[in-house]
Amino acid sequence: IDAVPGRLNQSFSFASRPGLFLVQCSEKNDTEFGGEAQCVQMKALHIDPPRKKFLWNTLVRKLKVRSRLLYRNNQTGHMEESTVTITTKKSYKNLTYDDMFSVGEETYTSYIYTDYELLFTDYQTCFTIRRPRDDVYMVWMIGRLNTTDINPECETAYHGPVNEYGCSVMKPKYYGGIR
Repeated sequence: IDAVPGRLNQSFSFASRPGLFLVQCSEKNDTEFGGEAQCVQMKALHIDPPRKKFLWNTLVRKLKVRSRLLYRNNQTGHMEESTVTITTKKSYKNLTYDDMFSVGEETYTSYIYTDYELLFTDYQTCFTIRRPRDDVYMVWMIGRLNTTDINPECETAYHGPVNEYGCSVMKPKYYGGIR
């Protein structure tokens, strides 16, 4: 497995796989992904691959994936759906690769987006992300339904490195419906 922590180059094709399923989240009521909803998933609708183009004398390489975000509404039991756009980006302009992405949704009046930092992916079984604005961590599975079939490094990245005292602080786990 070609595991690369924090790199979203052209191999970000995992976002275009048949399904991405939320395994766990460090926030119980995450309104970005349906509140306390179960069965949170994303499915790619359209892929706009990175291409070389110039904008203000700067080479631009962006991958955009339009996806369906689905989750089960706890009140009705029905699947709710919205369309989002995932766009890769750099946390620092001098990086030679993309290490973050944005998930955005168009409304009638504006484009609302949230940035995510890629902590780890093996590009095949799972990826771990962090939402910097509120320090929420998530583990997603790529194209599979069995959590025992994912790379254990995703769980390691979820909890993060030990602190300066040599201690590891376990983050809470709220499940996205798949265990």
